[in-house]
Amino acid sequence: MVADALADSMQRARFRLTALGEAIDRLGPTSRHATSARFPWNLCKTAHEGLVAQLDAIAVGLPKVDDVLNGLLAAAESLHIYLAFVETGAVERVPQAMIAPLEALVRPLVPEGSACLQPARVLVYYDWVPSNYSFRQDFPTELRALLTEALDDADAPAVEAVPQVFAALSFPVADQSNVLLHSLLGHEMGHALVELLKGPPMTVGLPQGFEPELLVQLLSLWKVELLADAWAVFLLGPAAMLSLIELAPADQASDDHPCSHLRFSLMDQCLRRGGFVGAQEAPLGLAWLPAAIGTALERSGNTRPVNGPYAWAHNFFYRQLDTLVEFVFGSSGAYTRDNWVSDGEQSGRCAQGCHSLVWRILHYTPPDSVDTVDLAGRSPHLASVLNAGWTVWQHKGIWQRFCSRLELSPPAKEYEAFARLNKLLLKAMEIISIRAEWAEAMQ
Repeated sequence: MVADALADSMQRARFRLTALGEAIDRLGPTSRHATSARFPWNLCKTAHEGLVAQLDAIAVGLPKVDDVLNGLLAAAESLHIYLAFVETGAVERVPQAMIAPLEALVRPLVPEGSACLQPARVLVYYDWVPSNYSFRQDFPTELRALLTEALDDADAPAVEAVPQVFAALSFPVADQSNVLLHSLLGHEMGHALVELLKGPPMTVGLPQGFEPELLVQLLSLWKVELLADAWAVFLLGPAAMLSLIELAPADQASDDHPCSHLRFSLMDQCLRRGGFVGAQEAPLGLAWLPAAIGTALERSGNTRPVNGPYAWAHNFFYRQLDTLVEFVFGSSGAYTRDNWVSDGEQSGRCAQGCHSLVWRILHYTPPDSVDTVDLAGRSPHLASVLNAGWTVWQHKGIWQRFCSRLELSPPAKEYEAFARLNKLLLKAMEIISIRAEWAEAMQ
């Protein structure tokens, strides 16, 4: 078993270093990044070669080989993240359009007098590891320390410091062209809010027969993940849950994450609190939502742990869902059914009673030129744009109309239609971002 675990760690290290080498090659030595004084390409290349040499030299029988591998992986990941910030362009463009609106949504939640978002900013970088959406706050200091350690050269020139951050959010490079999945960044922003605002106190007696350290860990880490899910729904509404259903429809419980069924159950309660589900009249354009949630809950039902410490933690948190929802939604400014309706009142409704933002996507392409944007005009909520996109994508009738408007015949050209939908959503998000930054500059 030990040998198998070591072999797996070696394989992961080899994969990480291979991807890191590819990233360095893409950036230099003649690219515009490598020729800039701000980016020490030769330094990164040397560090990568040193890490590869370390991995090649590892002998299985050496003492503390796990420590050596863990240090190597940490250094490689740190270099990888640094390169992700350097390698800008189309890959970063999609989630970057969400940042100014997300900051605007979070700012009212920051306690008065706190300097968390001033001058610190929210940064987004991408990861080469599939499905790796993540959150970091200790990023700049850790990066410099690990990079210096990897180089093992006290005289190496200092790497330019990453800007001070309130939160650093990552997304998988494979998802760069799926705008709908970028609502998962709401969960990562939720982690930043959990770090800042903590959560409701929960006291419970630990049962006998299980390792106490593991139970304490489950109580701590699962609580953080569930609160981040609740904050995601608070910020973005149904899109937060729909994107998680798409990414993790049936994840089993682990030491650091609860199972999909528990997470979906919490988000369902959040949506009920926001009026999206369970109201007497379904929100315009979202009549399909309760069925989608019900299907997700049913399909994830077999992820519920049936015995052991995971089952105990699952049952404990299931009884605490109301407490978690109340802690988050007791704050002001939640994205609710009222936001969804009011955002579209100015544009009217299409014949099928769909929300007017869906109508805009079906009939209107946002302008390509910033000069044509009325910066003083009313901008829809970021979540409304994402939820309108999910409505088009999920509702079969609306999707067929969308393809018809584009003169496409699904499913043969469904990918092309989805690409067009992504471009529309991205353009709308960019306009919101431009307006948010303009409004801030005018203050």
